[in-house]
Amino acid sequence: YEEAPHLGLWLTGRAMPENWAIPAKPVDFTHLAGLVNGVLAKMNIGHTTSVPTTNPLFQYGLTISHHDQVLVELGLVNKELSKKMGLKQEVFYADFVWDLLLSRTSDIIVIDPPSRYPEVRRDLSLVIDKSVQFRDVMAVIEKTERQLIKKVDVFDVYEGENLGDDSKKAYALKFILEDKNKTLTDKIIDKTMNRLMQAFETELGALIRK
Repeated sequence: YEEAPHLGLWLTGRAMPENWAIPAKPVDFTHLAGLVNGVLAKMNIGHTTSVPTTNPLFQYGLTISHHDQVLVELGLVNKELSKKMGLKQEVFYADFVWDLLLSRTSDIIVIDPPSRYPEVRRDLSLVIDKSVQFRDVMAVIEKTERQLIKKVDVFDVYEGENLGDDSKKAYALKFILEDKNKTLTDKIIDKTMNRLMQAFETELGALIRK
């Protein structure tokens, strides 16, 4: 058995001090994700990939990897665990694999040459059954559009009463589209995204939020 150094971040309670001009608002996943992304940026970590976590410690969250190795897992601490610990409010937690993070830190800034044909970003929010896994979402994407989708990342996940159904969860997805041979037009982009949305609705029973 070998213990590895980890860096942990915890958030709970109010996002900001009480103020007469700003209503009290609790911290949420986006606050934690912002801090995590700040750490990764400060340490000059290169391109990462984000997928929904499968760690049972979390009610929901993300796993962020670099070259297929997990750097950090973050999310809402499992509600049953919080209850056993006597916690009465939500706790958000990020767990960095510290030695690995340090090994990937670089003082060298790599600048990729600009593409002749710029990338385009489009975002979609999918409300799907909790039984649907991220690999199911990716399978639909790969089957529907392989050429123009350069990268897919999850930048937010959510489960809760705002969805109006305990059996549902929401993924916010970032799509990067690129054609190496020509500039993408709005018509082509819209056609591609519409095809994906139709596939998500048909094959996953997803509710689409643009």
